Amino acid sequence: MERTTIETGRSGEKLAEKYLASRGFKILARNWRWFKYEIDIIALHKDVIVFIEVKTRGPRAIDEGAEIKLPQRRRIIRAASAYLSMNVRGDMSCRFDLIRVRKSKGDWWIDHVQDAFEGASA
Repeated sequence: MERTTIETGRSGEKLAEKYLASRGFKILARNWRWFKYEIDIIALHKDVIVFIEVKTRGPRAIDEGAEIKLPQRRRIIRAASAYLSMNVRGDMSCRFDLIRVRKSKGDWWIDHVQDAFEGASA
């Protein structure tokens, strides 16, 4: 039975959370929304708040989900700024990561790209 895009995406986000937790990340929020903007995962890692976009692809996907296009980056940065102003007291470092999850031949693969925004900040 074929999975829907939403089901595949949720599975990818759950796998990304498990992966992050196994590497010492503390999950602060999942699918955090601010108006029309959303951040898939917000985590704390070694005193750095990490805003994480999860891209999940199934076996038939053509693209690799290798990048986050500029308009989406801007939306994530706006939401991250709102999150920081509402939830963080004082000055904390933050970064933007990308986790690519891909299902191929029954196996799941995870690729974690740190600082995926190449120096962008909230």
